[in-house]
Amino acid sequence: MDDERFKNVDDVIAALNEILSETDISDFTKSRFAGLVAVEAVCAFELIIRNIIFEFCRNDSELFGGFVQSRFKRLKGRIGISDLKTNFLSHFGVEYVSKFDGILEELRNSAFAIGEPDPTLRYDNILQNRHTFTHEGSISLTYEEVIVYYQDACKVIIALERTLDGS
Repeated sequence: MDDERFKNVDDVIAALNEILSETDISDFTKSRFAGLVAVEAVCAFELIIRNIIFEFCRNDSELFGGFVQSRFKRLKGRIGISDLKTNFLSHFGVEYVSKFDGILEELRNSAFAIGEPDPTLRYDNILQNRHTFTHEGSISLTYEEVIVYYQDACKVIIALERTLDGS
């Protein structure tokens, strides 16, 4: 991903790819790598989403921005698409939910036009896999799938930013 906000995840993937290219790794270890990427990705998503929301609120007013920042220091993993709509965008006005839905629809249509799956489903899937890996130690995605899902999930984060930045 060519976005500095995702650099930590990209660096982890690059390091793991280097290890995988130079070493014979068991399927079990590769599944641990997949879980590691999912955890790193979702942590990055939480921080990026938090910063997007804080910036939007600060641009409205320093007081509002300060309030929101103190109230939502941690998102506690509630960053699924439905959570973003219900817990954040709906409080800014129904027009933000509608705009987000529209941008996500454009994202889906672009993916479908080139024969790719729905990136919004991949976003929610990587969130679920991170949860399962963290709490149960298992992951249903392969290492390669986690990387593709992560790349698609980044598009959802950018859609949220577009929703709130006025473009």
